[in-house]
Amino acid sequence: MNEPSQVFLVEGSGTTYVHPIGVALLIICGGLLLFLPRKYAVFPIAVIVCFVASRQCIAIGGLNLYFLRLMVLIFGSIRILVRGELLAIKLNALDWCVVFYGIISWLTAVLNFGPFSPDVKMRSGNLVEIIGLYFLLRAIIRDEEDVYMAIKTLAVLSVPLVLFFGIEYATGRNLFSIFGGVPEITAIRAGRLRCQGAFGHPLLAGTVWASFAPLFIYGAISRDSSSRFISAVAFVCTSMIVVLTASSTPVLGLAVAIFGMMLYPLRQFTRPAVVGMSVFIVVLHFVMEGPVWSLIAKINITKGNSGYHRYLVVDGFITHWYEWFLLGSRVGTAHWGHFTFDTANQYVATGVVGGIGTLMMFLGSIVFAFIAAGRVARYRPLLGWALGCVIAVHCVNFFGISIWGQLHFAWSLPLAMLASLQQSFASADAWARQREQFEYFHHEASLSR
Repeated sequence: MNEPSQVFLVEGSGTTYVHPIGVALLIICGGLLLFLPRKYAVFPIAVIVCFVASRQCIAIGGLNLYFLRLMVLIFGSIRILVRGELLAIKLNALDWCVVFYGIISWLTAVLNFGPFSPDVKMRSGNLVEIIGLYFLLRAIIRDEEDVYMAIKTLAVLSVPLVLFFGIEYATGRNLFSIFGGVPEITAIRAGRLRCQGAFGHPLLAGTVWASFAPLFIYGAISRDSSSRFISAVAFVCTSMIVVLTASSTPVLGLAVAIFGMMLYPLRQFTRPAVVGMSVFIVVLHFVMEGPVWSLIAKINITKGNSGYHRYLVVDGFITHWYEWFLLGSRVGTAHWGHFTFDTANQYVATGVVGGIGTLMMFLGSIVFAFIAAGRVARYRPLLGWALGCVIAVHCVNFFGISIWGQLHFAWSLPLAMLASLQQSFASADAWARQREQFEYFHHEASLSR
């Protein structure tokens, strides 16, 4: 059996697992999503993401409908269809990359394993998060005001969340274990508690919140922000959550977030810096004894980290390219080396799952996200830079984790923000040009009289 099939079975195919508190939260948050004004609509989604363990699931026909998927499929779909919010979206290159990334990933499962395989069922569920969640966020986040409110929402939620993490650290017990999917007794590695809250893994919790750090820094220092205090508090809470997970990848992501925001005054040197770094990496590859990606094994931020395992995953991905290149791998990755069945790397996981086509669409979404950040920065420099830093944090984190669970939300949110802001500013620009042309012709006509 291949690794995706094993993961699907571990998820609990055909098994409904719900808790009364979880159901109550789902109904309340679903109702809020239906009736709240658009600028507040991110709140109920974020509550489900942060405070309901992802194991809460209703299984229908072998499909695992986790509560986040139910929020998208039922409440989100009803909302945007009744209100016609999808009609406001003008598709751009970033949107298309997300769509084709999901579709190609699903099609390769059909071609490799058959239309009724566990892999197809699993990826059908993933489509809800890859495409459905993205376009739900795209529909409810349209302009600057919506972005500011989304940042404020996450900032407010970080306060109660860090309290739960603090309780878990103090007691060694996870209160969210009542929902299933997370252990009651907090994991320990190298003598340190690894708190995780409602998230499926400490690493997942840390990477999700590390990616929000640039948004909170932006909210704390921006003159345009109306929530400077709560954003500053949220950054402190985020840092505490990252530290309490005791994971290397989130700590590195948080460092990238802070360093990236510190580089804002030097933003005019971004392009030469990227070119210079690319040349440096190529030169380094040829002068080192091992390949340049062997540097991954040398990253040692927390005790007991798995840097060497991540090097083996990347090295196996490159040396076994012929296994996955066309349509993804049908044999898995366990034979690449010790523990390499765990492809804790989004780039590797994308290629293994769907081949070069899926990988190119995923990389394309990253490229177009950075392009969109540059365009947003023409109108709101600090906001565009902060969103670019969020994408950069994800790019670093993806070397140590693949997208699953709550990370779907953390990844889709900045993409939706960038796509919508790009559209919003472009529309405002076009309207301003039309107005200028109208005033010019009106002035010329009045002179001719």
